[in-house]
Amino acid sequence: PFLRRQIYKAFSDDLDNLVKTNKIHEWQPVAYDWRMSVDDIVDNGVVLENETKNIITELESMAHDSDTGKVSLVGHSNGGLLIKYLVKKLEDKGESDLIDNVVLVGSPELGTPQGLVALLHGLDFDGMFGVLAPQKYNRQLALNIAGVYALIPSSKIFENNTTPIISFDNSVGDFAGIINGYGNSIDTYKELKDFILSTSDDRSIPDFDNTNIPATGNESLYNKAENLHSVIDNYTIPSFIKIYEISGTGLPTVSGVKYSRNTHCLLDVCTDRQFLVPEITTTVDGDKVVLNSSSAVLPGTRYYVDMNIYNKDNNVNLDHAYMLQNNSIKKLVENIVTGVDEPIPYVIEKNSLPTIKTKHISMHSPVNIDVYDQQGRHTGPCVDPDYPDMDCIEQEIPNSSYMALGEDKYITIPNEGTYTLKLDGYETGTFTLNIDNYENDNKTDSVEFKDVPTTTDTSSTVDLTTLPKEILLDNNNDNEPDLKINNNSEVIDLHPKKESTEIFVTKPISQGGKPVLDTEKIKTTEIQENVNKTVLIRTRSKNVIIKKPVQFVNKQINTNISTAVAPTDSIETNIIPMSANVGNSIKFDLWKFIKRLFNY
Repeated sequence: PFLRRQIYKAFSDDLDNLVKTNKIHEWQPVAYDWRMSVDDIVDNGVVLENETKNIITELESMAHDSDTGKVSLVGHSNGGLLIKYLVKKLEDKGESDLIDNVVLVGSPELGTPQGLVALLHGLDFDGMFGVLAPQKYNRQLALNIAGVYALIPSSKIFENNTTPIISFDNSVGDFAGIINGYGNSIDTYKELKDFILSTSDDRSIPDFDNTNIPATGNESLYNKAENLHSVIDNYTIPSFIKIYEISGTGLPTVSGVKYSRNTHCLLDVCTDRQFLVPEITTTVDGDKVVLNSSSAVLPGTRYYVDMNIYNKDNNVNLDHAYMLQNNSIKKLVENIVTGVDEPIPYVIEKNSLPTIKTKHISMHSPVNIDVYDQQGRHTGPCVDPDYPDMDCIEQEIPNSSYMALGEDKYITIPNEGTYTLKLDGYETGTFTLNIDNYENDNKTDSVEFKDVPTTTDTSSTVDLTTLPKEILLDNNNDNEPDLKINNNSEVIDLHPKKESTEIFVTKPISQGGKPVLDTEKIKTTEIQENVNKTVLIRTRSKNVIIKKPVQFVNKQINTNISTAVAPTDSIETNIIPMSANVGNSIKFDLWKFIKRLFNY
């Protein structure tokens, strides 16, 4: 178990029961260090605390004690890669006849885009290895683990994949020479390798905390994984060994990443500094982690289990990590190893998925998102008191998922039933919220709230029964809405003040190390001493940014400034926020705001 999760206990109990009822002679688990490459595990053995176990030796012993002289191999997830290499090594020894059945359950035989995004950006490993940690640590972990490189899409996946795994929006422009090096998409294996190793672009190694910029991979570990896949992807298992592949399907699964470029803004005042934004793309042809195009590739018998309908009917949320808790999958494995052939519910033919209607919520900003259903079940980030330094994710709503990538958060829920979305700001800035309806992989309707101001006090509750036409923001923790945001991103102040100070901030230039404001664009209206005012900040392209009561002290500031000069201490003290004790007033220091925005 990891973090109290008993992923394989139910399956182990079933195998014990098969032994007790004399349906199988015995079974043995193979525990191994997933951080290692599977070829090293098979070649060098599994290193335990007091001994090293050789998998081939253990297998030979079990086959010797078997009534048939053969054993069946069952591998879940990365275990499928180990089995394929193991069978190859047995054939090299002339012992492949020791194998009766090979059963691969949700195995990323040709890699998985989620492994790629974990390497480049630190997408959480939850669902692959059960590891939950902040993304910057996830990425550092992934960059130095041989096992992760084996999960990067291999060359074989490009033979049948028609959708680019990585694509670049035109807004990327000349950023780090990426489009010049790869065009608008990466659709060949060579391009993928070049991108991971940054051999055809000019991007530098990103800072440890900057998970938006894709990391540069370890060439030695990449080449080792490439050599492994050149063996197992092209190996043909002997025809006398019966092969069974069990694929979960019907759950939104990472299919790739799309990059765009955005401009750094604070309270909607933007600089020329730009940064790369990775956005996850998904498909329902998978088990949340592994695509069906990677888990069903061998000649033999293929089973597809509709995990979406299974979860809905059984009121659970089982995905890739928990496939062997799915009763239909457990029964499939039991029937294969005991030689029983019978219909099993939720097993479907390929490409026979019913229409799956989902709602995708994506938040691009310093705002957390949480979704609750009518039963109070939660999907989103959480706090585990037993592991305060680890990121915690709850996915209690059946067929829901939560992922985070930098400041981008993604929640998927079924598009049926009643759900409530809650927003909680944790930094000052702006957010963009997208809510999209999907039928399978096709977007049918959407709404966007773009460049909405947020602070650490911002919160909102949104009804997701239908696509919302507006959202109401509480900006001061009084449980009353202060701003209304329409779906055309218009910001409406619900508590307007008649008297106001208008501050127009234009693009600054440098003079003596400080920004220069075009003060012809600065206007004040009847600022009087100790009078409650509303600050209205806007750029040339945007309207209301903040409307909050602020107290000022008037020190002979002119209401008609005609000369452009750098702000000085005297001007800074001309408009000084007093202690914010009156009503809902807040502290606001324009000069500190500008210095923070432009990093002066």
